[in-house]
Amino acid sequence: LLAAACSDGSVRVWAIPGLNTLLDEGRIYQKDADLSLVCGKEKVGQCLSLSWYRGMGHNHIAASFSSGLVSIWDISTTSPLLMEGSSMMPWHSWLAHMGSVISVSLCPGGEERPRYLITGGTDRFFKIWDLMDTMVPIQEVYRGLVSGVRWLPGWSAASVTCDDVYLQGHTQTLVTETGYLHTRCHPVLAQNSTVWDQDVSHWVGSLATVTAAGELNVLVMPPLDKSLVNSRNAMQRMTCVFRTEVDKKVEEEVNLREYKATSDNCILRYRDMPVNSTENDSSSVEEILLMRSAQRRDLEDITCFPLASMTRVAWNNNLGSHLWLASGGQAGLVRIHCVEALNTQSVNDMVREVKEDMKKRIK
Repeated sequence: LLAAACSDGSVRVWAIPGLNTLLDEGRIYQKDADLSLVCGKEKVGQCLSLSWYRGMGHNHIAASFSSGLVSIWDISTTSPLLMEGSSMMPWHSWLAHMGSVISVSLCPGGEERPRYLITGGTDRFFKIWDLMDTMVPIQEVYRGLVSGVRWLPGWSAASVTCDDVYLQGHTQTLVTETGYLHTRCHPVLAQNSTVWDQDVSHWVGSLATVTAAGELNVLVMPPLDKSLVNSRNAMQRMTCVFRTEVDKKVEEEVNLREYKATSDNCILRYRDMPVNSTENDSSSVEEILLMRSAQRRDLEDITCFPLASMTRVAWNNNLGSHLWLASGGQAGLVRIHCVEALNTQSVNDMVREVKEDMKKRIK
């Protein structure tokens, strides 16, 4: 199944057929949505984000809207009160923020129905909700303009990325706990530019982020019973996969705020960080030290079109390809990296145990 958040305020769901059912010469697959998730006649604005529940049945979808509303559907329901043809009403909706809800994420679990959810909005709040009672959030924090939230699998916590418009040189990625362990939210990554997207790999326990300055960062999360606050090796858990430089070749006066002028007169240079460096390799050491200092990192160049900006990142969560990381940016280019440094002995042991368990279930 494929779900898409649409600008008309609905979520459309398609049942994607197997590749063997499509014609060999077919290059484009086009069909009407099999299911439309709507909020009735209420004007909810654009659907800005959605989250599919990673739990028993995988039947619940949460969506957030520009009106501040958050809705949750059960796509397995057969209730005539919620179904009308191919349209479905949500089983729960509430006003979560006073501004647009930029991002939403359901907490994965073993229950048939999700229990917790985190939201982030343009009102500069991010909130954690108990879906049994959404009158008041169980936690709300006032920070910068939230650009994304993502629940951390295996944790009673979530990661939050912000665009601190008043602190351009101190933009942070935070980890906030639900309150179960009675710990406060704390920063885990520091950047000099806006974080546009993030993704979590549940196989290698790592968080990846991309920034407006053109950086791709990876953070290995600590164990659940440990905190990054005052940790001496916190910086060793973070690495920059690559950063982007814009080489301006301007021979005459042009308006670099336009895309065509920037693409014609500038060259993008992607600098991949060295995984292994020797003491004699001074350039490698310098690059690593540069990326481990938030104050020395690149700033977003606001004098020209943001050609270097990286806007999307995604881990491959298929077992066997779980070390591959894809990132895409404003330039229209997609880069794919195999982060082999995360292929530790503990990860290999875990993969082997999962494969053996899958074989037993098949038998």
